[in-house]
Amino acid sequence: YKRNIKAVNPAADVIFEDKEGEIDLTTEEDLPFDINQDIIDLEGMNYGIWYLDAMEHMDRYEGKTIRFRAMVAKPVPAKPLRTRARAARSVSAEPTSSSL
Repeated sequence: YKRNIKAVNPAADVIFEDKEGEIDLTTEEDLPFDINQDIIDLEGMNYGIWYLDAMEHMDRYEGKTIRFRAMVAKPVPAKPLRTRARAARSVSAEPTSSSL
């Protein structure tokens, strides 16, 4: 639950205590992937869990290779400015009149 709360609000601070009142820290066993491997394959929603854990414990991932599937957004190139200027000149905000 802690990771879900941190994903929604990174500034939130959540501390879990066990029955004896001791602070229950997130351990490597709580992660849905094996961090002891040289190559860590992330599937599905595990990227978010890895990201949050990596921000808190960068030392766990030093020297590791992380593989995941991602999407890349490629921006659409804008039209040249000269073309926009011509289009702006052809439209007039002034009222027009015509004589018959």
